[in-house]
Amino acid sequence: MLQGRDEMKNVKIAFWVILFAFIGLVLFQNREFYMSQHSLGIDLMFFQYQTPEVPNAILFLGFLFVGLIIAYFFSLLERFNSRKAIKSLTESLRASEKMLDALKAENEGLKGANEEMPPIPEDHSQADEQKETDAS
Repeated sequence: MLQGRDEMKNVKIAFWVILFAFIGLVLFQNREFYMSQHSLGIDLMFFQYQTPEVPNAILFLGFLFVGLIIAYFFSLLERFNSRKAIKSLTESLRASEKMLDALKAENEGLKGANEEMPPIPEDHSQADEQKETDAS
């Protein structure tokens, strides 16, 4: 079992090494593209803006960073809802555990009361009737 984990760990490491090597190869072979400089601009009727020229690699990293920030803020609402649900479920669990403890205590009390009472005599009349019908 342990050997399987080690093999899977080695496969994961090899996968990531190959992936990063491939990415590095693509970046290295296309470095002219990533180092060429461009500027971005926006032209509205009442507003114009032109960024200074920066390498494409900086633009790509900037857009990646902005995308990560946007994804983070969109996931905040889901995290708050999850936290609220976890809190209500935890309170429900605590209430259920208290009820379970009370029922266990009541059950133990009833078991103690049953031990003090004499046993109830069994009614054999139904069993005798069943034997008579089976015999005939």
